[in-house]
Amino acid sequence: MFQTSYFKSSYGDFKSALESYDKNFNEDLFIKAIEVAENSHKDQFRASGDPYIVHPYEVCKSLIDLKLDTETVITGLLHDVIEDTSFSKQQLNNIFGSSITSLVDGLTKIDFLEEKKITRSEQEAENFRKLLISTAKDIRVLIIKLADRLHNIKTIHFFKDIEKRKRVSNETLLIYAPLAERLGFENWKYTLENISFKNLHPDIFNRINDKIDNSFKNLEDSFLELESIIHKALEKENIEFSIYHRKKNPYSIWKKINKKNIDLNSISDLAAVRIITKSTRDCYKVLGIIHRNFSAKIGRTKDYISNPKPNGYRSIHTDVIFTGKIFELQIRSRAMNMIAENGIAAHWRYKYLNKDQKDQNVYSWLRDAVNYVEEKNEKHLIVNKTSQQFFDEQIYVFSPKGDLFTLPIDSTPVDFAYTIHTDIGSKCSGALVNGQEVPLKTKLVSGDQVEIILNEKTTISPLWIRFVKKEKVRENIRYFFRSKRRREFEKLGKKILKYLAKSKEIEASEGMHDQILDQTDLKYKNKLFESVGRGFLSRKDLDNLFKKLEKGFVKNIFSSKDHSEKVDVTKYENGIAINFATCCSPISGDDIISVMSYGRGLVVHSTMCDSLSYYHKDNFYRSHWGTKKDQKNYSSRIEIVIKNQPGALFNITSIFDKNHINIENIRIAERSKKYYTFIIDISINDSEKLKFLLAEMKTLSQVDKVKRQSFKYQ
Repeated sequence: MFQTSYFKSSYGDFKSALESYDKNFNEDLFIKAIEVAENSHKDQFRASGDPYIVHPYEVCKSLIDLKLDTETVITGLLHDVIEDTSFSKQQLNNIFGSSITSLVDGLTKIDFLEEKKITRSEQEAENFRKLLISTAKDIRVLIIKLADRLHNIKTIHFFKDIEKRKRVSNETLLIYAPLAERLGFENWKYTLENISFKNLHPDIFNRINDKIDNSFKNLEDSFLELESIIHKALEKENIEFSIYHRKKNPYSIWKKINKKNIDLNSISDLAAVRIITKSTRDCYKVLGIIHRNFSAKIGRTKDYISNPKPNGYRSIHTDVIFTGKIFELQIRSRAMNMIAENGIAAHWRYKYLNKDQKDQNVYSWLRDAVNYVEEKNEKHLIVNKTSQQFFDEQIYVFSPKGDLFTLPIDSTPVDFAYTIHTDIGSKCSGALVNGQEVPLKTKLVSGDQVEIILNEKTTISPLWIRFVKKEKVRENIRYFFRSKRRREFEKLGKKILKYLAKSKEIEASEGMHDQILDQTDLKYKNKLFESVGRGFLSRKDLDNLFKKLEKGFVKNIFSSKDHSEKVDVTKYENGIAINFATCCSPISGDDIISVMSYGRGLVVHSTMCDSLSYYHKDNFYRSHWGTKKDQKNYSSRIEIVIKNQPGALFNITSIFDKNHINIENIRIAERSKKYYTFIIDISINDSEKLKFLLAEMKTLSQVDKVKRQSFKYQ
């Protein structure tokens, strides 16, 4: 039935195990999975020289040892077929269904993410662990991935490439061993840690391991004597229990040396006694008996039963003094021990013991662990929420170099750009997500690779504030515009002082600015310029400031023949220090004049605008469009009356298209049987082009009237 000796010899045991704990065991599907795995990997080999099928076999075996359901075990068998063989996702779905296909696909996504990441620090590793959790919406994907890594790390010594061996070991130590701990797989965690640690630092590993072995030999008799005394005391109280002692692993000792900054010889708790009871109540009874018979070290009793660790670990730890030495004791119930060693797998079994129990209750402890991570190791955990709520708090995206960044959910490329550096954000002109150019307001998702397109001439848009997610990014954008507005008003204010100085035949100089400043309450010249540019100092105020400096005065700025100073409106950002009046909508080429508006700066009007009659002439400033050809586009409005004939509107819009003029808005203002009146808003760069456009429209037989119209306030 099977091609390889691995499954020929073990199938009976696998089948018996699955039947014993999985009421939904499907033997036909399990056999088919073995056959697909054997056929798909038949010509592939491991670095050890063994047939590749040994890897899915070992993953399958580990999952069965944890008593995981048939779907999970089958996924363990097939986890590499899509990525490493010609077997397609569609084939997988046709044979095994959507649930198993989804699990295999989840593992493929994690492998894809692994290829993109670079892990150089604890923080980067922490972010990647979060990414794995958020990507693997089904917890079983993480368990299978850990089983996959467990076998790979056990066979890592077959890698000839030493650098690759170290890279994989470092990755395992930083990412997968802590993930195993978070999921409660104590035994897997120890294996992942010790093999990785030994590969990275063989000398340190051997020294610590030798110290543990030697100390354990010296204390072996003391441990046995201690266990004997405890055994008699507990039997006397008719408590059902088991007791044994175990050595601690080298990597946990190494972490303690690093964390507490102590030397190896000063560490005494290289082993621990573990007492397993029948119930939680018995745990506390045992603790009382221990403390009655031995001296407890003050401050070294920890109750993880009433206050479990975030990964669900529950136990009582206490240190006692015996024969002049300190011994660590761990007291836990059978259920607690099963959870400590098997983690989520223990909870998984409960799902089959209680058919009414929902997944969210089975995984509640894991959700607490995720929340623990997100809250930066806060002890106050939020319970009874769906795992999706935890997963959705953050996303994790890659830079093109593989660096991993944490962002709030619904973040955009602009958030990402500013997260890298403020200068990157301020020069952001576009973005590529997974190699495709996307709008800057695109919402990113975990696993995206984001590349920012930079342009030195890019102007930050105030619209970004509407869609960015990070408050710090919003504040950066606001700060940019506050600074820009200030600079624009300062530039305009300085120009206006020069304008007035020339009109009064005074030489504009730094000395003149200083003398004007001395007459105000302002301390700095930039504040003087800003106040003038914003219109906080009226024309009358400015005239008074110039009185002491005045040598001559031109009374009427319109009739003065020698007054050549004008404000170049193209030198300022539209919408900040300069605003174009909507009552007349001036465009480049129109004769213009500006009016100072309090707090807004200059408002530019056409000299033919009827609104000018409402302003005092002292607020007028001669203006022009500059000497360079203006490439900016301005909004303008056209009112056109056309005959109600087929094709009339098409002929009109064709003229816009022919002249490369963009229509921003079009609406019907009035209609009758014979005529339609349209209001058309366009974007155009000068008045001559607009005149030509209007003239061309007048040549159409369907056009009755056409004229330029002002924008009106709604």
